[in-house]
Amino acid sequence: MKCSFFLNLFFVTLFISCKSQTTKTLEEFKRIDSSLQTTNAVIASQTLYQRIKLKKDKYPELALHADSIIIAKEKAFIFIDSLKEELKRKDTSGEKTDVGNKLILNSKKYAELKDRLLSVYSSCITTLDTAKQITADDIFNIALEIKKDKKWELKYFDKTPTIAAITVLNKFKNDCSNLVMFTLKDIEGKIKD
Repeated sequence: MKCSFFLNLFFVTLFISCKSQTTKTLEEFKRIDSSLQTTNAVIASQTLYQRIKLKKDKYPELALHADSIIIAKEKAFIFIDSLKEELKRKDTSGEKTDVGNKLILNSKKYAELKDRLLSVYSSCITTLDTAKQITADDIFNIALEIKKDKKWELKYFDKTPTIAAITVLNKFKNDCSNLVMFTLKDIEGKIKD
Protein backbone atom coordinates (compact mmCIF):
# COMPACT_ATOMS: atom_id res chain seq x y z
CA MET A 1 0.00 0.00 0.00
CA LYS A 2 2.80 2.37 0.89
CA CYS A 3 4.54 1.45 -2.33
CA SER A 4 1.48 2.20 -4.48
CA PHE A 5 1.00 5.56 -2.73
CA PHE A 6 4.58 6.57 -3.54
CA LEU A 7 4.26 5.21 -7.05
CA ASN A 8 1.08 7.24 -7.61
CA LEU A 9 2.74 10.31 -6.09
CA PHE A 10 5.70 9.81 -8.40
CA PHE A 11 3.48 9.64 -11.50
CA VAL A 12 1.43 12.66 -10.45
CA THR A 13 4.63 14.64 -9.85
CA LEU A 14 6.06 13.47 -13.15
CA PHE A 15 2.86 14.37 -14.99
CA ILE A 16 2.72 17.85 -13.46
CA SER A 17 6.38 18.56 -14.14
CA CYS A 18 6.17 17.53 -17.79
CA LYS A 19 5.36 20.36 -20.15
CA SER A 20 4.14 20.01 -23.66
CA GLN A 21 6.36 21.13 -26.52
CA THR A 22 3.86 23.91 -27.23
CA THR A 23 4.14 25.22 -23.67
CA LYS A 24 7.93 25.12 -23.84
CA THR A 25 7.91 26.97 -27.16
CA LEU A 26 5.56 29.64 -25.82
CA GLU A 27 7.75 30.10 -22.73
CA GLU A 28 10.81 30.47 -24.96
CA PHE A 29 9.06 33.15 -27.04
CA LYS A 30 8.15 34.98 -23.83
CA ARG A 31 11.78 34.86 -22.67
CA ILE A 32 13.08 36.14 -26.03
CA ASP A 33 10.41 38.82 -26.14
CA SER A 34 11.42 40.04 -22.70
CA SER A 35 15.08 40.31 -23.70
CA LEU A 36 14.24 42.22 -26.89
CA GLN A 37 12.31 44.85 -24.98
CA THR A 38 15.40 46.00 -23.13
CA THR A 39 17.96 47.22 -25.62
CA ASN A 40 20.94 49.50 -25.19
CA ALA A 41 20.55 50.79 -28.76
CA VAL A 42 17.63 53.01 -27.72
CA ILE A 43 19.67 54.73 -25.01
CA ALA A 44 22.76 55.00 -27.24
CA SER A 45 20.79 56.51 -30.12
CA GLN A 46 19.21 59.07 -27.78
CA THR A 47 22.67 60.09 -26.58
CA LEU A 48 24.01 60.32 -30.13
CA TYR A 49 20.98 62.35 -31.20
CA GLN A 50 21.49 64.83 -28.36
CA ARG A 51 25.16 65.28 -29.29
CA ILE A 52 24.22 65.90 -32.93
CA LYS A 53 21.55 68.43 -31.88
CA LEU A 54 24.19 70.34 -29.90
CA LYS A 55 26.01 70.96 -33.20
CA LYS A 56 22.93 71.92 -35.21
CA ASP A 57 24.10 75.53 -35.71
CA LYS A 58 27.30 74.38 -37.41
CA TYR A 59 25.76 71.40 -39.20
CA PRO A 60 22.07 72.16 -39.81
CA GLU A 61 21.67 69.67 -42.67
CA LEU A 62 23.05 66.78 -40.62
CA ALA A 63 20.89 67.79 -37.65
CA LEU A 64 17.79 67.87 -39.86
CA HIS A 65 18.63 64.45 -41.21
CA ALA A 66 18.99 63.16 -37.63
CA ASP A 67 15.57 64.71 -36.88
CA SER A 68 13.97 62.88 -39.81
CA ILE A 69 15.48 59.57 -38.67
CA ILE A 70 14.20 60.00 -35.12
CA ILE A 71 10.73 61.01 -36.36
CA ALA A 72 10.50 57.94 -38.63
CA LYS A 73 11.65 55.69 -35.78
CA GLU A 74 9.15 57.18 -33.32
CA LYS A 75 6.26 56.79 -35.76
CA ALA A 76 7.24 53.16 -36.35
CA PHE A 77 7.51 52.52 -32.60
CA ILE A 78 4.11 54.06 -31.87
CA PHE A 79 2.48 51.91 -34.55
CA ILE A 80 4.27 48.73 -33.47
CA ASP A 81 3.41 49.35 -29.82
CA SER A 82 -0.26 49.83 -30.73
CA LEU A 83 -0.22 46.50 -32.59
CA LYS A 84 1.38 44.77 -29.61
CA GLU A 85 -1.17 46.19 -27.19
CA GLU A 86 -4.05 45.14 -29.41
CA LEU A 87 -2.60 41.63 -29.73
CA LYS A 88 -2.27 41.40 -25.93
CA ARG A 89 -5.85 42.61 -25.43
CA LYS A 90 -7.22 40.03 -27.85
CA ASP A 91 -5.18 37.13 -26.43
CA THR A 92 -3.97 37.46 -22.85
CA SER A 93 -2.54 33.93 -22.87
CA GLY A 94 -0.42 34.52 -25.99
CA GLU A 95 -1.23 31.05 -27.25
CA LYS A 96 -3.85 31.61 -29.93
CA THR A 97 -2.62 31.21 -33.50
CA ASP A 98 -5.32 33.23 -35.23
CA VAL A 99 -5.07 36.60 -33.45
CA GLY A 100 -2.03 37.91 -35.31
CA ASN A 101 -3.50 36.58 -38.51
CA LYS A 102 -6.80 38.41 -37.99
CA LEU A 103 -5.32 41.63 -36.63
CA ILE A 104 -2.34 42.10 -38.91
CA LEU A 105 -3.03 40.14 -42.08
CA ASN A 106 -6.80 40.35 -42.50
CA SER A 107 -7.02 44.01 -41.53
CA LYS A 108 -4.18 45.00 -43.88
CA LYS A 109 -2.23 46.53 -40.99
CA TYR A 110 0.78 44.75 -42.42
CA ALA A 111 0.80 47.38 -45.21
CA GLU A 112 1.18 50.17 -42.66
CA LEU A 113 3.78 48.14 -40.77
CA LYS A 114 5.68 47.70 -44.03
CA ASP A 115 5.46 51.46 -44.73
CA ARG A 116 6.69 52.33 -41.23
CA LEU A 117 9.63 49.92 -41.41
CA LEU A 118 10.64 51.08 -44.88
CA SER A 119 10.36 54.70 -43.78
CA VAL A 120 12.91 54.09 -41.03
CA TYR A 121 15.15 52.29 -43.51
CA SER A 122 14.95 54.96 -46.21
CA SER A 123 15.49 57.81 -43.75
CA CYS A 124 18.64 56.10 -42.50
CA ILE A 125 20.13 54.85 -45.74
CA THR A 126 20.23 58.17 -47.63
CA THR A 127 23.41 59.55 -46.06
CA LEU A 128 25.37 56.31 -45.86
CA ASP A 129 28.10 55.44 -48.35
CA THR A 130 27.91 52.14 -50.24
CA ALA A 131 29.97 50.12 -47.76
CA LYS A 132 27.88 51.36 -44.83
CA GLN A 133 24.68 50.69 -46.76
CA ILE A 134 25.71 47.04 -46.96
CA THR A 135 26.18 46.99 -43.18
CA ALA A 136 22.84 48.75 -42.74
CA ASP A 137 21.20 46.07 -44.90
CA ASP A 138 22.66 43.42 -42.60
CA ILE A 139 21.38 45.24 -39.52
CA PHE A 140 17.91 45.80 -40.98
CA ASN A 141 17.46 42.81 -43.26
CA ILE A 142 13.67 43.01 -43.00
CA ALA A 143 13.76 45.93 -45.47
CA LEU A 144 15.35 43.78 -48.16
CA GLU A 145 12.98 40.94 -47.36
CA ILE A 146 9.97 43.24 -47.72
CA LYS A 147 11.26 44.50 -51.06
CA LYS A 148 11.99 41.01 -52.43
CA ASP A 149 9.08 38.99 -51.06
CA LYS A 150 5.58 40.27 -51.83
CA LYS A 151 4.16 37.98 -49.11
CA TRP A 152 6.76 38.66 -46.41
CA GLU A 153 4.07 39.18 -43.78
CA LEU A 154 2.87 35.57 -44.02
CA LYS A 155 6.24 34.31 -42.83
CA TYR A 156 5.89 36.29 -39.59
CA PHE A 157 2.19 36.45 -38.81
CA ASP A 158 0.28 33.63 -40.52
CA LYS A 159 -0.85 30.98 -38.01
CA THR A 160 1.62 32.32 -35.47
CA PRO A 161 0.97 32.25 -31.72
CA THR A 162 0.25 35.73 -30.40
CA ILE A 163 3.37 35.77 -28.22
CA ALA A 164 5.45 34.93 -31.29
CA ALA A 165 3.84 37.79 -33.26
CA ILE A 166 4.61 40.17 -30.38
CA THR A 167 8.19 38.88 -30.28
CA VAL A 168 8.56 39.51 -34.01
CA LEU A 169 7.26 43.05 -33.57
CA ASN A 170 9.79 43.62 -30.76
CA LYS A 171 12.52 42.27 -33.03
CA PHE A 172 11.50 44.81 -35.67
CA LYS A 173 11.73 47.57 -33.04
CA ASN A 174 15.13 46.31 -31.94
CA ASP A 175 16.36 46.23 -35.54
CA CYS A 176 15.06 49.79 -36.04
CA SER A 177 16.95 50.93 -32.94
CA ASN A 178 20.15 49.28 -34.11
CA LEU A 179 19.88 50.83 -37.58
CA VAL A 180 19.14 54.27 -36.13
CA MET A 181 22.11 53.99 -33.77
CA PHE A 182 24.40 52.90 -36.64
CA THR A 183 23.23 55.81 -38.81
CA LEU A 184 23.47 58.40 -36.05
CA LYS A 185 27.02 57.23 -35.33
CA ASP A 186 27.80 57.81 -39.00
CA ILE A 187 26.24 61.29 -38.90
CA GLU A 188 28.15 62.14 -35.73
CA GLY A 189 31.35 61.00 -37.46
CA LYS A 190 30.75 63.63 -40.16
CA ILE A 191 30.62 66.41 -37.56
CA LYS A 192 33.92 68.10 -36.94
CA ASP A 193 34.53 69.83 -33.61
